[in-house]
Amino acid sequence: MNIKNIFLPKKGFRVQTMNFSESHRLFFLFIIGIVGGTFLFNMLGKELAGKIGIYSEYMISGFNMTTIENINPMDFFMFCIRKYCYQSSIIILLITLLKSKSMSGILCIVKGVNISFLVGSATISFGVGGILIYIMSIFPHYFFYVPLFIWSIYLANIIREIFNHKRSAKGILKACIIEFAFIIGTSVFEAYGNLPIMISMFT
Repeated sequence: MNIKNIFLPKKGFRVQTMNFSESHRLFFLFIIGIVGGTFLFNMLGKELAGKIGIYSEYMISGFNMTTIENINPMDFFMFCIRKYCYQSSIIILLITLLKSKSMSGILCIVKGVNISFLVGSATISFGVGGILIYIMSIFPHYFFYVPLFIWSIYLANIIREIFNHKRSAKGILKACIIEFAFIIGTSVFEAYGNLPIMISMFT
């Protein structure tokens, strides 16, 4: 098997269709990231768990578990919008500016590694119940976040094709509106769906 073919889309692939085989390729790389991340996490040991934490993204932003019950949902909603706008922008910039067809695959691997580290950290910190805690920490907003992640890759490929004069800019506004709709939806479900769940679990 040619390793290059794993990362690069098959010849003739068009981002307009985002065909079945391309989805399988990205999912396969995502699984590779999870497996590789789990192996790496086990090698690094328990000391890594305390540095990650199930709520590391909130701790970094000043939202820590000791004050989670005092978090204002609207403030957290605005924080989520900024967070997902930033994450989506990074995805779009990396794929567009680096002009690498393998970047979408690399991003899926990184996302898989990230999830495996969080699951490993939760398991070490809370035992088998840590898996349940992690699942609850991504419910229900990941029903919007996963499509947001996929759509960001799709949008980045559209923009790259426009820059390379392989397609017209027609439809880009609609694609951007859909991207922002996913961001809003993910933020709403995290701030008003997931946050109450986390408050009930940790207070």
